[in-house]
Amino acid sequence: MNTLSIRDLCCLFCCPPLPSRIAAKLAFLPPEPTYSLLLNNSPSSATNGINDQTNQSSAKNEQSEANSALRYTISFSEKAEWQHAGNEISKLEPYFVTTSRHNRIACIYVKCVANPKYYILFSHGNAVDLGTVPTIDLASRFNDCCVACVLHSPLTSGMRVAFPETKRTWCCDAFPSIDKIHRIRSIVLIIHGTEDDVIDVSHGFALYNRIHMQHQTEPLWIDGAGHNDIEAHGQYVERLLRLIDADIPQICLKKQEQQQDQQQQQQQPQQQQQPQQPQQQQTTASAPLTLASTLIIPASTTNGTN
Repeated sequence: MNTLSIRDLCCLFCCPPLPSRIAAKLAFLPPEPTYSLLLNNSPSSATNGINDQTNQSSAKNEQSEANSALRYTISFSEKAEWQHAGNEISKLEPYFVTTSRHNRIACIYVKCVANPKYYILFSHGNAVDLGTVPTIDLASRFNDCCVACVLHSPLTSGMRVAFPETKRTWCCDAFPSIDKIHRIRSIVLIIHGTEDDVIDVSHGFALYNRIHMQHQTEPLWIDGAGHNDIEAHGQYVERLLRLIDADIPQICLKKQEQQQDQQQQQQQPQQQQQPQQPQQQQTTASAPLTLASTLIIPASTTNGTN
């Protein structure tokens, strides 16, 4: 950003001065696609894994394509970094979503287990930095959607990345994560490299300090790690495993104990409010009571004669 001229800055923020357009110019620079989507039984009909800018002819055609989303299969190129197997590809469901501007965006749904114990929001791969924006937004709006969030090289806001001296969130900032993270009610793990030259580690520090103390977990600041090589450090995987094997089970156990305590507290007032019936109401005329070897006949059963 330091090499931009005044003309470039005016073009960036004033043509047009809309936050969505500014965000698109700053952030949405898709890499070269490493996969394509093919229509079943039609290998000639293929589209790459980036935005399809073709406008639909009518709403009817859009609905027709939405209904036939399952007819697509995914085909990886030789450049794909993911070492995949055949059974893993079968768990992927590619489909398209249509935006309000009638653009089609390729999406991939990864099939998970039918009844998972919990959900973890974790955006990784090419979307580690920008992907933390929807992660924070989703977790801050829906408190019960996940048990933990993993923020890999997160950014405080778009404007603070472009202009590091920015101290406040402006109205044109489309990614104000710093103003949302305190509303998250699940544990938040932040992983950041100290030598990150794209998203400075100060962004990770600032976000960590805004997390509610009850939901903080030990962050990971990897010494010497940059923006694109952080996964190559052994501490990265070790911290993720510790989150899954130790941190999350402890959180789930605490929640269960809290729920049990709340249930007990709710039951105690109900038991205290129930009136105790007098002893006379527990006796019946038809069934005399016995106490040890003594026969006790309720007074209501006597007729006053010996």
